[in-house]
Amino acid sequence: MLSLSKLFLILSFFFLNISSELQASQETIKEEISNENTPPANLRRKVRRETEENKKLPEICRQIRKQEEYENPYTAAVKLTNSSDQQDKIRGFSLLKSIALQNGHEYQYEAAQALIIIGDKEVGRNALIFIAQKNNHKHQYDAALSLFKINYHTPEVLRKRSDVISRNIGLTVVQSIAQQKGHVHQYEAAQALFNFGEKKEKEGSKSILRSIARQKGHGHQYDAAKILLNLGNRKDNEIGKSALRSIVQKEGHAHQYDAADYLFEHGHEEDKAFVKPYIIQEIRDTLIDGHHREFLIRFFLKQWCSPDDQRLGFQLMIETSPTKKSYNEALQKALLLKNAEVVKSLLQQGASLTYVRDGYYSNLQVALNYGKNLTSASASVLKNILDIIAERKQVEINTPLDTENNTALHLATLWGFKDTVQKLHVAGALLSLKNREGKTALQIAEDTILKRDRWLAGYRKKYSSNPAALSGLEKKCDAASQVIQEIEKYLKEAKQCVPSLKTKLMGFIQQGLIVQTISQKDLERLPSDLKEEVLMSTLKGNEFLGG
Repeated sequence: MLSLSKLFLILSFFFLNISSELQASQETIKEEISNENTPPANLRRKVRRETEENKKLPEICRQIRKQEEYENPYTAAVKLTNSSDQQDKIRGFSLLKSIALQNGHEYQYEAAQALIIIGDKEVGRNALIFIAQKNNHKHQYDAALSLFKINYHTPEVLRKRSDVISRNIGLTVVQSIAQQKGHVHQYEAAQALFNFGEKKEKEGSKSILRSIARQKGHGHQYDAAKILLNLGNRKDNEIGKSALRSIVQKEGHAHQYDAADYLFEHGHEEDKAFVKPYIIQEIRDTLIDGHHREFLIRFFLKQWCSPDDQRLGFQLMIETSPTKKSYNEALQKALLLKNAEVVKSLLQQGASLTYVRDGYYSNLQVALNYGKNLTSASASVLKNILDIIAERKQVEINTPLDTENNTALHLATLWGFKDTVQKLHVAGALLSLKNREGKTALQIAEDTILKRDRWLAGYRKKYSSNPAALSGLEKKCDAASQVIQEIEKYLKEAKQCVPSLKTKLMGFIQQGLIVQTISQKDLERLPSDLKEEVLMSTLKGNEFLGG
C-alpha cells in the first residue's frame, strides 16, 4: 500500500506535467495569434479543441473572440488602438507597426497612414516612401501625394530635413504620374502640382492641364478647362473655351450642359453663335425627357430669354392679358424672368401663387427660390409677392413659405421691406411665430443688424487704405441698416402694443361692454384669431364697433 507521502508526490508530478503542457499550449496559440498569416479558422478550431480539453484558456478565448469581429489584421489593430484598455492599445499599435514594416503587405499603406496620425511618423513615412517608389502599386499615387503634402503650410526654411527628403521623393513621383498620358491619376497629379507646388512646379502643371484640355474624350477635359479659364490669360482662356465647345457638341457628355451654360455666361459673341439653336433644342429635349426641370429653369429659360435672345432666333413672350387657362403659367414665366411689373400685373388680375405646374414647384416656391440670392430684380419680385399676400391673402398670412419655415413677415423683415412688414402686421401676421431656427421676425431684425455691423467691420479692415471705397460701402451699409432698424423699432412697438390691446379687448368682451373706445386702426393691428373673436361678438348685437 502506498503511503500518503508517495501518493502526494505522484499526484504533484502528474498535475505539474499537465500544467506545463497547458502553458506550452497557451504560448503556442499566443504566437499563432500574433502571426497574422495564421488563418483565423485554424485559430478558432485550435482554441475550441484546447478549451474543450481543459476549459482553462479564458484570456486566449477573449482575444480570439475579439479578433473574430474583424476581416483583416489592420481593422483589428485600429480597433485595439481605440480600446479603453491600455494593453489593447499597446497590442494594436504593435500590430500596426508590424504591418507597416512588411513591404508588400496588403494593408501597408493604410497602416502607414494610421501611424503618421497617431504618432510614429518615421515608420509611417518610410512605408509611404517604399510604396511611392513601387511602380504599379495600387496606392502609389496616394502615398506620393501624402509625402508631397507633408508640412505643406510650413515655410521651407523651417521644415525638417527628413520632411524635405520625403517631399522631394513624393514630388518626383507625382510629376512622373502627371506626365504619363493615359495614367488614371494624371489629372489629379497635375492638379496637385498646381495647388501645392512651388512656382516652378505650378508652371509645369499648366502645360499638362493644357494637354488634358485638348484631349477630346478625356475624363477630366472639363475640369482642366475650368482651371485654365480661371487663370485669366488670353492663351489659356482660348484653350479652355475650345475644350468647352467640343464638350457641348458631345451628346451625352456628363458636362455638356455645364459647358454650354459657361459659354453663354462668359463667352464672346463667337462662342454664343457657335452653340447653334438646334444644339440647344437637343439639350432642351434631353432635359425634358429626363425630367431635369431644375436645370431647364436654370439653363434654358435663363439663356433663351435673355435680352439678346434674337441671336438664337427665339423669343419667349409673356401674356400680360392671359386667358383663364394660361395666366398661371404666364406668372411662372414672369417669376423666372424676374419681371416685377409683369408679376404685379398678373397677381392683380388673379394669377395664383399656389399654382403648381407638372407637379413640380408652385409659383410661390419659384419666387422664393430666387429670393435666396436677391438681385435688385428678384428683390422687387419678392416684395410684390409679399405685398399681394398682405393685401389679397391668397396664401394664409401666417403659413410657412419655405423650407426654413419662414412666414411672409420673416421674409419681409429679412430683406428689409419696411412697408411690407407694416402691411403684413396690419393684415394679421403673428409676431410670435418662429422659423426653423426658433427665431421670430423681431429676432431676425436684431440678427441682421449685428451681421451687417460685423460685415462692415471686416470691410473697414480690408479697405483701410482706400478711404473712397470704404466711404461708399459705409453709406450703403448705413442706409440698409437704417431700414432694418426702423423695422426693428416697429416690431418692438407692435410687440408691446398687441398684448396690451388684447388684454383690454378681452376684458371688454368678458364684461359685455361696448368696445367703441378701440379704434378700427388698432383693431386691424390685432392677430387674426383675436380679431375674429371681437367681430363675432359684434355680430351678436352686444357691442358696437366704433371708428
